[in-house]
Amino acid sequence: EAPSTCGMCAPATGEAKEVLEVVWAVPEISPLAIPSGGATVPRRTNISVESTLTMTFRANTSPDSTKRVVKFTKTPLGISFKKDLMPIIVKDVMDGGEAFNLGVAQGMVIEKIGKEDVTEATYDAALALMKSRVCTLPML
Repeated sequence: EAPSTCGMCAPATGEAKEVLEVVWAVPEISPLAIPSGGATVPRRTNISVESTLTMTFRANTSPDSTKRVVKFTKTPLGISFKKDLMPIIVKDVMDGGEAFNLGVAQGMVIEKIGKEDVTEATYDAALALMKSRVCTLPML
């Protein structure tokens, strides 16, 4: 099963990228048709450059593990995680990506998205919250 990748979006050129789980869900979007299968992937428009996404990560799955507060200011975030698995554990961190530059590491657990604790949330609820916050960030 493919991991979910945070911070991926269909390119503005019209070429389809493989979009795994996180896509943009903002009110002002224009759909981009994917040639194979007819599904659509939203494209971001009118994004504020002053947005920040604060996420709290735990060092591991232990609730008592060290916490790290990370403030993302642009996308792609450059992290992936397994779909439908809670808590959300960072599977991979892309070299040179926003998460890598901010010290996010493989095995860290997403505890909070903004001020919302997502450790007891369903995967779908946590993902929807993450999508809504990620799409407010400007693209790198």
